[in-house]
Amino acid sequence: MKKISFEVEESGFYGAYWENKNKSNSALIAMLGDDPSDYLAKTCVKWLHKNGVNVMTMSPAKKDYGHHNYPPERIEKAIEVLKNTEIQKSV
Repeated sequence: MKKISFEVEESGFYGAYWENKNKSNSALIAMLGDDPSDYLAKTCVKWLHKNGVNVMTMSPAKKDYGHHNYPPERIEKAIEVLKNTEIQKSV
């Protein structure tokens, strides 16, 4: 699986983008586990790839389960990154 990592200091959010090897026009932001590259995230990514979806996994910080105070600005930054990928919005 091809993975692009993002850090808060550089990109405005902590996460990873997992591009589906099969071209897909859909993407999902998954906020689960304590790290965007942990076992739970990778298992979710594999399942979503089988179902034809590109995936952005996100977490507040390294080894942090604290999604309750997640700044919405970080989600906006992740959406901006997704918009700049080859994914085409379906009408």
